[in-house]
This record gives sequence, C-alpha cells and structure tokens, in this order.
Amino acid sequence: MDREGVFSQLDSTPKIVHSRSAFVQGLITIDEQNIPEKLQISIPVVKKFNTVCQKYHLKKIELALLYVKKFKQISHLVFGVDSLQELKEDLLYFNNNDLNDSLFFEIKDEFNNLDANIYMPSLWVKK
Repeated sequence: MDREGVFSQLDSTPKIVHSRSAFVQGLITIDEQNIPEKLQISIPVVKKFNTVCQKYHLKKIELALLYVKKFKQISHLVFGVDSLQELKEDLLYFNNNDLNDSLFFEIKDEFNNLDANIYMPSLWVKK
C-alpha cells in the first residue's frame, strides 16, 4: 500500500485501513528448504528476511508485525494463527515492542522493489 501510494492519498480524516497477510500466507515462517516449488522465486527474499531477523535478534513474526505496526495509517491488522498460544505470543510482540526508525527504513529500502508474484498470494501459481 505504501509503495503504490495509497497512504499518501489519505487525507487527515480518520479512516479504517486494514492490512492482511503480514506473514505472506506463512511464507516468511517457512524454512527455505521447505518452500514449495511454485514459490521458488521467493527463496532469495526469504533468505534476506532471515538474515535481517538474525542480525537484529528478532523472530520472523515479530519483525513482520512490528513493520506493519510502524505504518500509523493502518488501523487494523488481520493475521492467522494456529493456536491460542501463538496468538498470545504475537500480541506480546506487537504490544510490547516497537521497530526503531533505522531498522524500519532499512527494511523498507531493502524490500521495496519486490516482484508482486512473491508477496501477493492471489498471483501465486496454482498447482
């Protein structure tokens, strides 16, 4: 939404803006060797994401949640969980942490020009 200019088109009137699939349908949580054949194009991006997580000692889910949280234009974040425990952990990451500006801009710059076939599940090849 940021890259496509959606946020810059919002005026100061309060809006409800939903963000979904912060985990890219779970893609960011999959070990690189377990990425399905139809998503092989994403392997270099997942590796890069993993490297950033390791560098800053952040869990993958934590980084994804905190990145989306940094966009004040987003009023609601929709994501999936597999258990109540997962939900509790995700809420702790989201509520108890913030992403510092330098890391936010590093991630934004690093992943700004991704191929939509990587991050838009609706474009993923069906097999």
